[in-house]
Amino acid sequence: RIGGHRLVRRLAAQFVIAAALLPLLLRDLTGSGPWRVLFALGVLLWLVSYVHAFHFMDGINGIAAMQALPAGGTWLVIGPV
Repeated sequence: RIGGHRLVRRLAAQFVIAAALLPLLLRDLTGSGPWRVLFALGVLLWLVSYVHAFHFMDGINGIAAMQALPAGGTWLVIGPV
């Protein structure tokens, strides 16, 4: 069980890291200012939510690795497109 302070620190760290990645992830995004801000907030929330979901799966006897292998392979193939 994770203590409250530890959970808050982990969540804050995940938001900081995700926010640091936003310029890289959104560098080719076009559109109006409000659209870009809304999209960036959505990406930020998605990244943090994905980390939490992956952390949950990681405790279930390797299910995270079994999900990451085909997903990573797929991104490897379609990424350069």
